[in-house]
Amino acid sequence: MIFLTAQGGILGPFCWLLGKILNWIYVGLSSVGIENLALCIIIFTLVELGSFLDIILLQKKLDKSCFAIFLTFLYIFSGVLNDS
Repeated sequence: MIFLTAQGGILGPFCWLLGKILNWIYVGLSSVGIENLALCIIIFTLVELGSFLDIILLQKKLDKSCFAIFLTFLYIFSGVLNDS
């Protein structure tokens, strides 16, 4: 499990980047006078979901097209199987 740690592992740069983003949100809210970690985590979650939104939408689009291809093959092969 050493490859999953923040020091020297594969996920190290991602952990560092996400930590910097969370720290930036906390410092930003703290400069306004709001020092609430729970609110920082909620905002961090929304930022992360927003950054992955295009990937999520692309995945849904690919799922639809893959399902259509699957139904086409199913229709073709069901006709082939019924003929023989």
